[in-house]
Amino acid sequence: MSVRNVWTGLSTPWRETTTSKGGDAAVMPDAGKLILYPRELFQAIPNGGKGDCGPAALWHLIYGGRPTSRDLKEMRNQAVDQVYSHPARYMDFFDGETEGRRKGMLYKWTRLMRQKGEWADQLFINAVARAHEVNIRILVPEKNNTLRDEQGNYAGQGTARRTYYMLHTGGNHFEALKALGEVKPIDGWKVQEVMLEEDRSSSTSSVRAGDQ
Repeated sequence: MSVRNVWTGLSTPWRETTTSKGGDAAVMPDAGKLILYPRELFQAIPNGGKGDCGPAALWHLIYGGRPTSRDLKEMRNQAVDQVYSHPARYMDFFDGETEGRRKGMLYKWTRLMRQKGEWADQLFINAVARAHEVNIRILVPEKNNTLRDEQGNYAGQGTARRTYYMLHTGGNHFEALKALGEVKPIDGWKVQEVMLEEDRSSSTSSVRAGDQ
């Protein structure tokens, strides 16, 4: 099953999926820009993982507290029920397929996502965000103690009541992020400084490796 997924490295999947056919791009004025946040603005909330880290992080963001097994099942049902209610909205998550194939793949996705331990993906998080009319932005760790915004803004209608943040780390693991104050991205010039410093560090490492 080929589902559009943002968790594939440092390429620009958000910029493709959110601008090619409109949709969420209408509420993503920052699409295509590099957005970095200072790491100290957030506190990560650990969870048990084991395939349920996505639903667990979402539950904590929306309802608060550590979810029970029943809570995780409820979160999965919310995502699937949202997709069932608006199937046409989610067809574009499946690339390069006929309409008939997309319907079949979407149905297969709904069966999988009800199961315990099935990893949450872009479609899952999108569905939960739409169901609750909130924005959910995915942040990934970068060097120099920063977090990069994957530019995932899922409200879709521009009516979101608030914005939540999730941390996505290696191994496809998610954790809820608690904002410790006003969330402001790093100034554009400082972003360039951060990236230049990262490039210099990479170049130095390469030179040292070549000298060995």
